[in-house]
Amino acid sequence: MAHIIDMFICTLLTAILLIFVFMLFMLVGYLVAASPERGSDLLNYSAVFLTSICGIIGTLAVLLSHLLYFSYFESSKLMATPGKLALRIIVTDLNGDRLSFARALGRTVAKGLSYLLFYIGFIMAAFTAKKQALHDILANCLVLRKLKT
Repeated sequence: MAHIIDMFICTLLTAILLIFVFMLFMLVGYLVAASPERGSDLLNYSAVFLTSICGIIGTLAVLLSHLLYFSYFESSKLMATPGKLALRIIVTDLNGDRLSFARALGRTVAKGLSYLLFYIGFIMAAFTAKKQALHDILANCLVLRKLKT
């Protein structure tokens, strides 16, 4: 459930960012197309180029926003993303301390391996003694219930 909440928030933030980026590219494309000295061949090449660049930027923006979102929140004083906070769980190192940004980033990158393995990395949590998923094991992390304060 925490992941669903986080993916909704992260996707919404990414969509807002991409709208602005794509609007900028559309403006550039319009300026190129509106230039009277430009031929139609240049317009066609510009449209293909801008479309390709938008696709690449969109993909990179989604990846980067997810990396930064999860890494930032899990290494913050909160030790959890908004979705995890809603469920009262936190991410710690094996000693129960806050993660460094580098470790949180490594954990987030390692989640990609769990996705690539058809979610087997996540399913592993049900069968390990400390209930760690593959990315938690690789980053030496734990996901714990937050004590009431």
